[in-house]
Amino acid sequence: MIDLGKLNLQYRSSVIDARNKMRSLAIAAGFDDVRATRLAAATSEAARVLCDFNQNPRIQIRLMPRDATPALIIDFQHRGDPLNLAMLEHFFQGVVPTNEDGYCGMRATQPLLGRLDDQDQFVREQRDRLAKKSREELIIEVQQKNRELQAHSAKLEQTVAERTAELADAKDLADDANKAKSHFLANMSHELRTPMNAIIGYSEMLMEDAVDNENEELHDDLNSIKQAGAHLLSLINDVLDLSKIEAGKMDVHLETFRISELFESVGSTVKALIDKNHNEYVVKLDPLLSDMHADLTKVRQTLFNLISNAAKFSTNGTITLTGEKLDVNGIDWIVMNVSDTGIGIPVEKLDHIFNEFSQADDSTTRDYGGTGLGLAISRRFCRMMGGDLTVSSTLGEGSTFSMHVPLTVVKTAEPE
Repeated sequence: MIDLGKLNLQYRSSVIDARNKMRSLAIAAGFDDVRATRLAAATSEAARVLCDFNQNPRIQIRLMPRDATPALIIDFQHRGDPLNLAMLEHFFQGVVPTNEDGYCGMRATQPLLGRLDDQDQFVREQRDRLAKKSREELIIEVQQKNRELQAHSAKLEQTVAERTAELADAKDLADDANKAKSHFLANMSHELRTPMNAIIGYSEMLMEDAVDNENEELHDDLNSIKQAGAHLLSLINDVLDLSKIEAGKMDVHLETFRISELFESVGSTVKALIDKNHNEYVVKLDPLLSDMHADLTKVRQTLFNLISNAAKFSTNGTITLTGEKLDVNGIDWIVMNVSDTGIGIPVEKLDHIFNEFSQADDSTTRDYGGTGLGLAISRRFCRMMGGDLTVSSTLGEGSTFSMHVPLTVVKTAEPE
């Protein structure tokens, strides 16, 4: 026998589904509408009896092969005691009890009116028809998938919540460790700076003695010690300034000062750095600018950092310091630009040059030195005074760093 398929009678709607599929199968097998309707009615009646007992009821449909008398073989089965399906005898020519694979029931046989024109095609079509799920089966399957999806979603949300809590705890620990580090370094400011200042001071005293004794060789060695100490003190100052900012111990000390005197003071301080690479220094100050009320030390240090960088990355070029007055929503601002004609910065590197311990690339550190703290500290100084520090640059042509600060800085709250 050729197996066409099974109809599992799991739901009450399965009875209707079995009736409709049996009618369509009978018509495809060559029965007229009346006979096909009678077979469908008998199938639905037997299916209803099986469903009442609800012990894995099913209907299995087979076809006698082409070398035998063509007929439909329909098994009405369930896992239980034999049922009375006598009504099948009124619709099918042969009805006998069966028991196979733990299923018992009745087997109904209905000979076809003739041979099938294309038995293989008939088998394929009926297998596809019987395999199609009913509307209720599809709905229940979708509902089951939804329940599984909801359970998976709930589990995923729980996992995300757990991971988020773990990350929050790890972040708190990292923040606490970072704060402890910053507080330690901020409190160690005196202990770190004093020895370096002593080394520099003693080297200067010994240099004076070497000059008096006309000992040029010793003078050069002492000068190397002094320069190394000054460089190390500069690095210590940068690290300590950053740590004080992070620890919330960096305050803003406001005072009124002349901008022209500030520019002159910065210029004299960085003159040696500018001359080292044979650069030209140009100052352009807006005549409308006179006094500024801000933290003089932070403004001076920021300009010193910017001009020092410009001098370091430029050779036989021009370094320009400009000061312009701007009116922004009725508030006077000063924009101080430090421009150079140096190596420039790649566009993709502009976003992170203000990060701590970061430079444009590894070759910058290797070729020019530096810790990558100057710009980070300078931007923080500007923001502490209510302004900002930005940059524009063209690779191979130069860079311009713009320091935007209110002409009259207002102290609001302690820095976080």
